Amino acid sequence: MLWVLIPTFLPVLFVVLFSTVSFVSFIGTSGAGYSQAATGLPFLAAALAAIVTGVLMKRATTNRRAWALSLCTVVLLLVAASPPVYSLSKAAAEELCESAPGGRGYPGPAATEAPGICGWARN
Repeated sequence: MLWVLIPTFLPVLFVVLFSTVSFVSFIGTSGAGYSQAATGLPFLAAALAAIVTGVLMKRATTNRRAWALSLCTVVLLLVAASPPVYSLSKAAAEELCESAPGGRGYPGPAATEAPGICGWARN
């Protein structure tokens, strides 16, 4: 079960640090606005809830409850890890599509020949 948690640790750490810094910057009125601070709060809450469900999972009295809490923990960690994974995958797709038909580095006008992922990356 631990192997599932390892790939989510670094993105979750990034989300927690980014959300905390944005929130502290908003509180201290040193740069971040309300919308920037509020954007990270659901993911910060998901990360903290994953920690709580992880602790409760270890203290569960029945196997059924432990499995249910384990599922909740994994789902919450995946939700908390989704912003940086989504951003990095969209950036990688955008880089790939620069040289594809319709991209910035492509001289031809045939945007219909572009790979399907390029439509997602450009929106």
